[in-house]
Amino acid sequence: MTLLGRLSFGAFGILFLVIVVVSAVFTGTVLIVVDPSIGAISRDVGDLSGPAVPPLWSDAERGAGNECPGVSWSVLGALGWLTSKSGRLPEAPPPWALTVRGPFGVVPVLDGHRGIRLNSEALRSAQILCGEVAITGSLQGALGVLTGDQKMVGVINTLATSLSVAPDLSAGRAVVLEFAARAIGTPYQWGGNGPSTYDCSGLVVAAFKAAGLALPRTAQAQFDRFAALEPPNIPGDLIFFGSSTVDISHVGIEIGEDLMIDAPHTGAFVRIENQNWSDVIGYGSPSS
Repeated sequence: MTLLGRLSFGAFGILFLVIVVVSAVFTGTVLIVVDPSIGAISRDVGDLSGPAVPPLWSDAERGAGNECPGVSWSVLGALGWLTSKSGRLPEAPPPWALTVRGPFGVVPVLDGHRGIRLNSEALRSAQILCGEVAITGSLQGALGVLTGDQKMVGVINTLATSLSVAPDLSAGRAVVLEFAARAIGTPYQWGGNGPSTYDCSGLVVAAFKAAGLALPRTAQAQFDRFAALEPPNIPGDLIFFGSSTVDISHVGIEIGEDLMIDAPHTGAFVRIENQNWSDVIGYGSPSS
């Protein structure tokens, strides 16, 4: 797992180095994570700082994945995120986490901030998931048994896809992706702001609001606000479509593996689909 680079605290201008343990501090920061091996840059968004899956967690999850063929660390990373935000929110796990007991572990209070530490129970859900894979014969079946909720299985798969292509995915981006994945199946309505209906830019606004970041309401305004990027983009970036830079007609949220979550058109529902449309105009990377 790539070590964190530099954290920039907006107006405060305070820089510090995060080595292994990441404090989940709500600061409204912009996080830049640089992977020297591939030159990738992961931009954080919103209020929640640090990587979605800190190094101690990913190391443990990779080890568990090695013990259970067919269960990747990214799936375990998604489970850890959903149960407790990788240790940030141990007091508010989903109902099914009460029976699987992990992979969230113990989260002590350190100097007024929440630290992240694993204990001997941290990989309990990995063991249960591995056993269910052996019984059901498939990872998806095992996830269904584990969560009892097929929609949640879709959320896990979405986050696992993003983690597989961006292991250092920021926590802020994970919030955006989780929100959008939970909205899958919601009907499209022009002007829909949620939660019962969305249009394309309304979904984007709502997803980033969940992470603590206010975005302009329309796809055109979102494109105008954020600098266009050259691909490859990273999970949580925006993908803009239209006939020109002054005629942006659609926006989606990058997942990874050429996929995006979007609210496509009247009569359709929020869904995951291929992003390789002929009218891609550019990419945007919102940040605090």
